[in-house]
Amino acid sequence: MKVLTVDDNKQNLYLLETILKSGGYEVVSANNGEEALAILRQEPVGLIISDILMPKMDGFQLCLKCKENEKLKNIPFILATSSYTDKSDEQFSLKLGADGFIMWPMGPAETLKAVNEVLEKIKKEGVVPHRALDASSVEFLKGYNERVVRQLESKMMELEADITKRKKVEEELKKRLGELEVFYKSAMDREDMILELKNKVKGLENKN
Repeated sequence: MKVLTVDDNKQNLYLLETILKSGGYEVVSANNGEEALAILRQEPVGLIISDILMPKMDGFQLCLKCKENEKLKNIPFILATSSYTDKSDEQFSLKLGADGFIMWPMGPAETLKAVNEVLEKIKKEGVVPHRALDASSVEFLKGYNERVVRQLESKMMELEADITKRKKVEEELKKRLGELEVFYKSAMDREDMILELKNKVKGLENKN
């Protein structure tokens, strides 16, 4: 089976691709939802595994686009994320038409098990026959905006923490540089004193 993996993080893409290939899957990858749709127009795939938080078109939007498309709606769709970890995020994803929701990252064995479990469920029950939400519904817009804002706030907090950490490092570096300057000046002063003493000793020796 050919699997389309979608993630803007190249390291995550490589890791997921390696895991899936070890399980016997063929893999093609995209960096965001727009690239994924371009690939889907050109070649058939048997499964889509997409991250949620991505530029240009995120996983929620990609899932909706696929489920709205007659040619793509029957492709099993799994959302895999390390950012949207609340139970309500999983419920929201399933309402969009996702067939599975995976908390990422996880170990190779756990990843393959999670993917295979979703595929086994689909074999028994079929893909999600319809989506409870569409892009124009108030519930979708409200739920989507809440999640985007929450992630932006989370990223802002991470950036602020990073800036604070960098400032502390810079302050520590300035302190160390100041100490080095004092040490260097002290060493130079001692060197000048030693040189002066040597000159005095040499002067005394010359007199003798």
